[in-house]
Amino acid sequence: MRRILILGFFLIHAGSMLFAEEVKFPVSTIPEELLKDALAVVRTDETVLEIRDDLTATQTCHYAVTVLNDNGKDFGYFYGPYSKFLKYKNVRATLWDKNGNKDRKIKQEEIYDVSNIASYSLYEDSRVIIVEPQSGDYPYTVEYSYEIEYKGFFTFQPWYILSNFDISSEFASIKVSYPESLKIRFYEVGPLPEPVKSNEEGVNTVEYEARNVTAIKYEPYAPDLSTVFPNLQIEPSKMNYGGSEGDISTWDSFGEWVYSLIEDKTDFTPETETEIRELVKNCSSDEEKVKVLYGYMQDKVRYVNISIGIGGLEPIEAQRVHDVSYGDCKALTNYMRSMLKAVGIESVYTLVNAGSQPRRIFEEFPSQQFNHVILMVPMVNDSIWLECTSQRLPAGYLGSFTDDRPVLHVTEEGGKMGRSPKFSAEENQICTKVGIILDSNLDAGISRSRNYTGYFFGDQYSAFLGNDAIEQERKMQQSLDLSGFTLEEFKYTPTTSIPPAMLEEIIVKDDAFVTRSGEYVLLPLTRLSRTVSTPTRVRNRKQEIFVSRGRTYRDTVLIELPDNLAVFEIPGGVSLSSDFGSYTSKVEKTESGIKYTREIIFHPGTFPAERYRDFYDYYREMNKADGQEVMLKIK
Repeated sequence: MRRILILGFFLIHAGSMLFAEEVKFPVSTIPEELLKDALAVVRTDETVLEIRDDLTATQTCHYAVTVLNDNGKDFGYFYGPYSKFLKYKNVRATLWDKNGNKDRKIKQEEIYDVSNIASYSLYEDSRVIIVEPQSGDYPYTVEYSYEIEYKGFFTFQPWYILSNFDISSEFASIKVSYPESLKIRFYEVGPLPEPVKSNEEGVNTVEYEARNVTAIKYEPYAPDLSTVFPNLQIEPSKMNYGGSEGDISTWDSFGEWVYSLIEDKTDFTPETETEIRELVKNCSSDEEKVKVLYGYMQDKVRYVNISIGIGGLEPIEAQRVHDVSYGDCKALTNYMRSMLKAVGIESVYTLVNAGSQPRRIFEEFPSQQFNHVILMVPMVNDSIWLECTSQRLPAGYLGSFTDDRPVLHVTEEGGKMGRSPKFSAEENQICTKVGIILDSNLDAGISRSRNYTGYFFGDQYSAFLGNDAIEQERKMQQSLDLSGFTLEEFKYTPTTSIPPAMLEEIIVKDDAFVTRSGEYVLLPLTRLSRTVSTPTRVRNRKQEIFVSRGRTYRDTVLIELPDNLAVFEIPGGVSLSSDFGSYTSKVEKTESGIKYTREIIFHPGTFPAERYRDFYDYYREMNKADGQEVMLKIK
């Protein structure tokens, strides 16, 4: 009887094990080295890309990530933009707790499929899948599975082992299969695992696997992500995209295909062409004609995003832009190009990867690496570059959104690589003049004028145009490193001739500008012009140091003292010089008080990681010099 009971117990226990919940991704099994410097750990990232022909492909993905703390929760989110050429299917998500027990499946109503229309868009034929799972207890794991269906393509998503800083990977793989009749190109960026290649029944297969890749900690002044994280670029040589066929294996043929999308969209009606020619009939040069037509375009049209047609790559016709008075970057650039053509001036439709920081373009790997369009107008002595989406920037000015980066000029003869204009350190300048009058009560009356040029102009000008007077005043007050002040006046004066400049003027009263200790008074010198901060200290730096732009700061501070104050001690001048730039300052006693001058020049460039201690020390010395004060004594 006892034997029967024991046997029954084991049978019941075994049965319960058969029906027990599956255990997946327990945090305890994560290798210790993957937790270092990580906010999240990818447990598995499996991608299978099956390219069937030049029109269709399917990408199957299985992805799970363990979110270690609240700072890493964004790594658990899913964001999948798609259009009629690329669709997400069967998106599933599951939450697992730290022990690997299933928390819950994400409900379908928590998987949002919404329009991808931005606030500046008029219409887009694209949408986006969004999943933002939440769990109250850290760490937890989010597991995703989904498919991507391609219908016509000319690019595929690149494969990254690590997608960002502060995340590690336990396992990542990609398997790409395609008919040997198709020429699919692969480009390895950085060190990747050795691929396994095979061919079976006319189908080529390429596979990559990576295991236990540790996190790369974020470091200040790091270069572009595409240069930090090894990745695999995957591109076809020939494509059939929205019914438009082309060869994109060279920049020449890629540009030829893009030109085919714009070549028949420059015609105007006779009435419109006459109207355009009338605008420039009194112009004495081609340069003047460009400026007149650019100003006309800025007044007439507005920028809206229109992502329809061939994946948002094909502009609408110039005549239609003229009729409806709006367009996206492609349409407005083509419109400006068409107007110039109507008055006999040739210009070049130019692709660029726009953004606040220049991104690397793999020039040795022709492919779609651009997200914006600008216009270049060749002149006898120089070229005029036009940002056609702006209703305010002067003709010939490109700011930090598109400056100093590779571009693809699209011509009838094909694509030609070039580079957008670069501002020198001298052109990127902030020139500050400060006047301070101290009264006998130690209250300060302050006036400051600050002139911005180069890329500083564009940033300040955009902020000026984007805010009303109330918001401008609020931002100005927030920017001042003062405590007991009243902002009495402020004014912005833009100059939009080339080179453009933005003049900012303020008048301030401050009853806490100086610090008194008994009969001594400390007077700060750079409080209204301080521009140097010490970067975060990093030990054993891994990444190169990247300074994208050179820039110059020049400051003059004149301080008038009341009769009851005398100069007691003046700090000595500072002179610093290194590969990273130069810093000079000088303090002089004048008839009425103190004169302080300072010049800082930052050199652009990429510097070895082992120089970071020198870089850090140099910035610390500049920051220390910026803290200089004059000691005054009450008579």
